Amino acid sequence: MDYTKQELETIKTQVLAVRATAGTNMFDTNVVQRIANDMELYDLVCFLAEKENRKAYSHLILHGEFPN
Repeated sequence: MDYTKQELETIKTQVLAVRATAGTNMFDTNVVQRIANDMELYDLVCFLAEKENRKAYSHLILHGEFPN
């Protein structure tokens, strides 16, 4: 699925919110998804549910931005 720049910015903000909990290793996407769901960060939950987004998510974690 293609995401708008605004949607990606929202997802990035939600990733940072999960990271701030220090509740998991951010590469453990299943736990990240569960924490996001508990925090009602549903854009991130849906993003991680799509397996094809995992590479972009990893890039975000490593580089602080989505790939171009």
